[in-house]
Amino acid sequence: MENVCEPSFLRKKQIECLHSFVDAAERANLGLWVCGGWGVEALAMEQYPREHYDLDFLVFRLYSSAFHRMARRLHFSFAGESYYGFNLRKYSGGALIRVQIGFFDWEEDGSLVTYLPEHTVNWPCADPADLPRLPVSGKDVPCCDWEMMFAANQVYSFLNPEEEESPDAELISKQVSAARRKAIARQLIVPYGPEPV
Repeated sequence: MENVCEPSFLRKKQIECLHSFVDAAERANLGLWVCGGWGVEALAMEQYPREHYDLDFLVFRLYSSAFHRMARRLHFSFAGESYYGFNLRKYSGGALIRVQIGFFDWEEDGSLVTYLPEHTVNWPCADPADLPRLPVSGKDVPCCDWEMMFAANQVYSFLNPEEEESPDAELISKQVSAARRKAIARQLIVPYGPEPV
């Protein structure tokens, strides 16, 4: 008989919070997409479950005040905020739950971007509503796909520069080689710099 490990207490609490955020966003008709390690798990069909440091979501900046209210209703406190996103935290049964929220913005031409201090992330989709819904612990949630995940890692590496490289990095590099080539070809990450002479 196969030995199946029970999920840790922290993991159970993170799953509860992830589902709470998704449910609250859907009730309010607000877009919210799972990325980071939990997104990787969903994309990999939960073949690589592990302990996660935090929950990572992408939302439209336009609705940031609605997500602030939602976070307060879910008993989260603010652990940091900037133009680029905000961090939340709460203790649940003694477990510290950390959440990072990054922003989508619309450019004038209708493209989807995230602004960071030294570059802009040009997201490789016109409408994130077309992104897949994938199971996370038995419940379908809106997730970034592999190409979006590559871009999201660029965002979160800026939002959390002191964090060590994600344990998902190797898995992502295996899974997104084709997506990475497409992302580079489409100029997914566009550095700021002087205009060419």
